[in-house]
Amino acid sequence: TPFWESVSLPGVFFAGNASQGARGIGKRGAGASSSSVNGFRYNARVLARHLAERLNGHEPAREPVADVVPFLLHELTSAPELWVQKGYLCRVLSSSDGSHVDDGFVPLAHFLDTTGPDAFAASVEVDETGTIIPTLYARRRGEISEHPLDPHPLHEYESELYRRHVEGLVGA
Repeated sequence: TPFWESVSLPGVFFAGNASQGARGIGKRGAGASSSSVNGFRYNARVLARHLAERLNGHEPAREPVADVVPFLLHELTSAPELWVQKGYLCRVLSSSDGSHVDDGFVPLAHFLDTTGPDAFAASVEVDETGTIIPTLYARRRGEISEHPLDPHPLHEYESELYRRHVEGLVGA
């Protein structure tokens, strides 16, 4: 599953190098780096949080995010979790009553395949030619829309051009 749980033996989870068995959504070409140390260290954090929530009912602190646009653009520019696990992990901000909270990193397939509150997810993806595609997803009233942003040669997505684009998306 997206959280590295055995499909044939529910309740058994894989960590470390074995987590490479979860391929992610693979819609643009390049897969995640789950089989290398720089990939599965991020997966291990996501898995530990998932297990704490599922097995112990532990609800992690979800910090409020006052300014959504700079937060999402900063994540697309510099979050190592997104850059190492391209197309596998995403950073999620959920919203209710006009405010937003940071839901942390989750597998992108999980975000796309589950219901939940209105939310935004930021993901760094790669197409079949190797071009980096920063992508935002918006979940509104149960419907998910995908919003690829234009590539940037230096992967700097905090400029005014991107800010205006994401403001339109967030405000829509």
